[in-house]
Amino acid sequence: MKLPTIRPNSIQIKPIVICITCILFICLVGLSMISLKSKGFSLRPAARRLLGLKKHSPKFCNQLARREAVNWNYFYYYKNPNTQNSIIWCKVPKAGSTTLTKMFLRLAGSKNYKNNTRVHKLLRDFYPRLPTKVMLDKMKTTKSFLVVRDPFERILSAYRDKLESYKRDLVYRDGFYYENYGRFMVQPQLQHLKNSSQNDTNMTRAPLRKEPTWNEFIAYLLKTPVSRFDEHWMPITKLCSPCNVQFDYIIKMENFESEIQKPLKDADITADNIGRSHITGSANRKLIEKYFKNLTASVVKKLYTKYKRDFMLFGYTPYKYFRLFKS
Repeated sequence: MKLPTIRPNSIQIKPIVICITCILFICLVGLSMISLKSKGFSLRPAARRLLGLKKHSPKFCNQLARREAVNWNYFYYYKNPNTQNSIIWCKVPKAGSTTLTKMFLRLAGSKNYKNNTRVHKLLRDFYPRLPTKVMLDKMKTTKSFLVVRDPFERILSAYRDKLESYKRDLVYRDGFYYENYGRFMVQPQLQHLKNSSQNDTNMTRAPLRKEPTWNEFIAYLLKTPVSRFDEHWMPITKLCSPCNVQFDYIIKMENFESEIQKPLKDADITADNIGRSHITGSANRKLIEKYFKNLTASVVKKLYTKYKRDFMLFGYTPYKYFRLFKS
């Protein structure tokens, strides 16, 4: 039986093909890395290590909208007048924001930093919004930080603080959240209204209460575009653009008192007794179960899709909520 003849040329083609393939692969990887770096789709090393995202954050950020503009409305720049060291903070409502707002006001010399009803309005008076170009230049030489929180704990805290009590809303915000949000969440219900001029009773649809229920609040979140959310339940990725802004420190609310010390130290801010303000108790496990068990598994999964970016980028898991519905 005659064996097939192996041509010398066929032996030489394989190494050439392999070499060309390797060169092309290296070039493509190099171009991808340059593209990522130029677009800013990465967190600074310190922030990635803090979140355990050293390898995964660039890949995750690359899946998001590349042309999304940075929202500079929540960025605050502080410069220590004595040492000239500075810090940039991206303010996230319901994530240590009242505590830090009071601290920033105190540093600016405000005498009203203890006034819980006005501190957030006062902050911009002492820290004006800087033009985009100026802020971009500051970001190159100034350490920056933000505080993150479990997304579902954060929206529960927002509901309990802003919408659960109409009386509280009147005292602290002159009824702002009822007027702008709550009254649109409450489902009208049939009630009897007696006609004063006649002896008959008519049925009409009108709200019987001012406070939306937890379920009504969640229904509102599911049907409303994220772009129309209030800042207190807006996803953090929309507020602070962590894929486009290279933060030095990303602090988790669970370790707030210890982790906040490092960025403040960079600006020579002493905050030994910074403490916590405005605690709603929404991190309490029993309280979380009480509210989320009133929802259905399908509703919680839909809610997760609204906050998926926050869960994934900041290292939180939704499974402790999904497990509530397992028999």
